Amino acid sequence: MRRLALILALAACDTPAPDPMIEAALQSGAPALLISVEAREDALAPFVASTTRDGKTTWRSADGVSVTTQAGLLHATRGLGADMLASDTAQSRRRLIRNQPGLAERFHTFLNGEDQAITRAYVCEITNRGGRQIDVGRGPQTARLMAEDCASLSETFTNLYWIAPSGSILQSRQWAGAFTGPLAIRDIPN
Repeated sequence: MRRLALILALAACDTPAPDPMIEAALQSGAPALLISVEAREDALAPFVASTTRDGKTTWRSADGVSVTTQAGLLHATRGLGADMLASDTAQSRRRLIRNQPGLAERFHTFLNGEDQAITRAYVCEITNRGGRQIDVGRGPQTARLMAEDCASLSETFTNLYWIAPSGSILQSRQWAGAFTGPLAIRDIPN
């Protein structure tokens, strides 16, 4: 109950009317994330895990928006506009989790304004920005901050990942495309 109260307090002004299924999932201790769209002040909501398949977890909010992650890295979005249909982040994921700075390629497929799928390739430089103390609701935790600076022929973006010693991503700031911009994603403790 305390966990649900914390989540609802964090997102009180920004979430739609409570969804009984989301509330029940949060109350039961189901895995959950707090996600905000940085460019939209009113877009902060709890997301609960709804499905996991082939290592990818889809998280849903009360208003039907979904975000899919793979080992904490953004894989797809639905309901945000100009959605990321899919991504291939295998090289980045390996370097980030293993703390191996260097170059990685990633590919994103987006839905454009004419309902066409457009795939873009990015070259990313991954760097370790050192140790940090962060608190995601469990008290201070040690994490290493990894940055991923990516560029294509026409776009650049930076993703940030706070990674626990276990290799799990505690929180992140990940780019969801030119239309949506970065998402701030934080693990909600059980």
